[in-house]
Amino acid sequence: MGQLTTRQLASKRGRQRKVQRGGLQPGDMLQERYKIVGPLGAGGFSSVYSARDMRFPNVTKLVAVKEMLIGTADPQMRELTIKSFEREASMLAMLDHTAIPDVSDYFTEGDRSYLIIELIRGKDLDEWLEQQTDFLDQETAIEWAMQVCDALYHLHNQKPQPIVFRDVKPSNIMLDHRGRIRLIDFGIAKVFEMGDKGTMIGTEGYSPPEQYRGQAEPAGDIYALGATMHHLLTRQDPRLEPPFTFAERPISKVNPNVTPALEAIIMRCLAYDPNDRFPDAKALKDALEVLTMRPATAVFESNPNVITPQTSVPQTGNASAVVPAAQTSIPTQPAVPQVQPIWQFKCED
Repeated sequence: MGQLTTRQLASKRGRQRKVQRGGLQPGDMLQERYKIVGPLGAGGFSSVYSARDMRFPNVTKLVAVKEMLIGTADPQMRELTIKSFEREASMLAMLDHTAIPDVSDYFTEGDRSYLIIELIRGKDLDEWLEQQTDFLDQETAIEWAMQVCDALYHLHNQKPQPIVFRDVKPSNIMLDHRGRIRLIDFGIAKVFEMGDKGTMIGTEGYSPPEQYRGQAEPAGDIYALGATMHHLLTRQDPRLEPPFTFAERPISKVNPNVTPALEAIIMRCLAYDPNDRFPDAKALKDALEVLTMRPATAVFESNPNVITPQTSVPQTGNASAVVPAAQTSIPTQPAVPQVQPIWQFKCED
């Protein structure tokens, strides 16, 4: 599934060897139905394998098997772990969207729980990016982002509570063999409960400031999508940069093919304050759609009554500027929104 976070990169090789020794092997059978073909990947919380569904003996039907190790001997903790896994399975099973893989089965065997998921043929955007030599073109970036917006809007509008993905990044977005965008690795997604606080779960560089305080809200997914678009268009990995410094690394300075309008949209996604971001994924998609209709002329006008969304840690005494508003026009000379860069990072508990 997804790639490893910055903190996990150093121990990647050691963990992979462990999976190969103690994990599932080709030919292993689960539930007398799923025959393991081989490994697909390993993350911090699980391993993923391809398997053949032997319920269909006359055809080769492949599925993805997500394995989660229950690493505790405490009976109560074991029960909580299994319940958490079953909650993830139930959450995924109730979703019905083309960009979200289908879940067909789940079960627990011994000290491991398993989730049977639709096998997505293709490559994740992190892998795709590594294989490219040129910058991603703006039109493709907008199309991919709009598809992600569709999936996020579906998640965020679940009842009774929205579902927050909490780890949008290139390695968790797949481009399938038909050229469609698919969201993968829901291992840390959660049913969002208003006001609920927990531990920081996500990936450094892509996660919004409030997520470091344990707050998971739909606005955080908007931020992470903005960080993902910034990465795809600049080829600058945010995990390797100082936190919350996107304003100091303008997209247009690295990739001059990106229009001021698209850059303004991305920077609004990356606003430090969640209230300064797009109100929901549909509003973001609508703004992107304007660029597909008038890519050369659409720009975001300045609204003098609104303070500029900050993309860095806020400081007292900063002068306010203007913010790109969600409307378009065709001025004589397109105005590029100005953002005052701030080079100071402060960790908020």
